[in-house]
Amino acid sequence: MQVSVESTGALERRMTVQVPADKVDEEVVNRLKRVGKTARLDGFRKGKIPFGVIKKRFGPQIHREVLGDLIQSSYHDALREQDLNPAGQPSIVPAEVAEGKDLEYTATFEIYPEVNVKTLEGLKIERPVCAVTDADVDKMIETLRQQRANWVPVDRQALTGDRITLDFVGTLNGEEFEGGKAEGYTVEIGSGQLLSDLENGMIGMKAEDERSIPVSFPDSYHAAELAGKTAEFAVTVTAVEEQSLPEVDAGFMEQFGLETDNIDEFRESVRDNMNREMEDRLHAKVRQVVLDALWDANTFELPNALVDQEIKYLQEDSLKRMGIEDMSQLPPPDAFADQARRRVGLGLLMNEVIKLREIAVDQELVDKKLTNIASSYASPDELIKSYRSNRQMMNQIEMMVLEEQVVGMLIDTADVTEKSVSFDELVSH
Repeated sequence: MQVSVESTGALERRMTVQVPADKVDEEVVNRLKRVGKTARLDGFRKGKIPFGVIKKRFGPQIHREVLGDLIQSSYHDALREQDLNPAGQPSIVPAEVAEGKDLEYTATFEIYPEVNVKTLEGLKIERPVCAVTDADVDKMIETLRQQRANWVPVDRQALTGDRITLDFVGTLNGEEFEGGKAEGYTVEIGSGQLLSDLENGMIGMKAEDERSIPVSFPDSYHAAELAGKTAEFAVTVTAVEEQSLPEVDAGFMEQFGLETDNIDEFRESVRDNMNREMEDRLHAKVRQVVLDALWDANTFELPNALVDQEIKYLQEDSLKRMGIEDMSQLPPPDAFADQARRRVGLGLLMNEVIKLREIAVDQELVDKKLTNIASSYASPDELIKSYRSNRQMMNQIEMMVLEEQVVGMLIDTADVTEKSVSFDELVSH
């Protein structure tokens, strides 16, 4: 077998492979002989068909099969011979091959880049730190009260934060337009549920009040016939309601699984939940900061095949998240290009760091991770058993732990500064 390789790009290679005709012919003859032992043809007994008849009847088909199989086997042999590591599937173009002639083809593919991690020690990282304060707990309890608020009718002018029930009809140049009419519509003023002109125009109205409110549609409005134009809305208010917040009593606390009327116990429970969320958010933030720093510090060519593959995965995943099964509705690939490049590049960098530092997955950390995941389920022991009996699921857990080990190692060797952030800042980004 003769092999030659030429570089046609930073990572693209074109490999020409030539398999001698005698090897092709030998394999064709061997297969024809095997066929001759089992073939059935009219006028001949099984296993007694002359070789010439077998060759005439099955030769072309066997020849094609042999060429296909030899291309596959010789391709992998050639890669090993040339010490090439392809990224993605090759494009293989065989030359015109006739019986008795050498098999020749070209395989075009990309190889994995040589990744030299330039920065590990001294990597500059700004790590967020946070503490849950009494004021944060007060605010969270107020949020929990608002989530369980009741609405009570009031006989007064509407204010921001009130809930209004109304009928409205929108007109443009005196004509009603599609989607501009509703009856019994309920909206909380200031929620942004309706255009701001319309919500603000309802402030000061009482039940049974009527008002004409001019509303300007933004230039980017989804309905082209309304974008950038001003319509008139005839509004009739049928009810005004204000929030009535529940008292923080035993009944309120019971909704959160606490059988107590002790406010201090409730506050401590709320704080514990906030601390857990804070730790999760800090962990995610630190991971992102570390990987961003690693990515920014290293530049190298990426195989287009891997990037395209990642883009396709992100496209399909976005459809799944939206509950869409029709693959013809895939969003445009350009929207995922930067994210795909980053994911592919970081994957290659992480693999190189793992090899460079000879990092092996810590099974104790795997057990701990699995226990933490299972703890939020009703039957944690059953979930753990299910995971351990599924090699693919355990591989996912191990990869998560291995990544955490790499991130931890990078933090240990990095130049770390800390930045204090509030709980609100942490959970809002």
